[in-house]
Amino acid sequence: KAFAHDLDALVCLKKLKYFYNLPMGTVSACLAKLAQRYTSKEDCKTWEKYMFAVYDNQELCVKGIFRFIALASKSASQYKSHADSLEKLDPHGVYPTSIYRQCYATTLSNEDASK
Repeated sequence: KAFAHDLDALVCLKKLKYFYNLPMGTVSACLAKLAQRYTSKEDCKTWEKYMFAVYDNQELCVKGIFRFIALASKSASQYKSHADSLEKLDPHGVYPTSIYRQCYATTLSNEDASK
């Protein structure tokens, strides 16, 4: 209900919930779109510059953000810890099959994994 007036922002927030598996381009576009709605014009320009910098680098644009952070960030261990916690709380947050699906950590399968 909080975002009923702004469905574009809701879409961005829903996508960002699964940022570990999103390409950098998608993450930067969502952040830039949210900045348009919730920050100053100056801050918005900064986020747009960031988005365009990501999009200008095709290798970076399509790289998953978690892999990028794991390789390039000084905070990689904190992100890894968060991903480990999220895996237990909401596995689709780390391993999504759909951004619209929820799971309660239940896997149903037969012994040979054919179902």
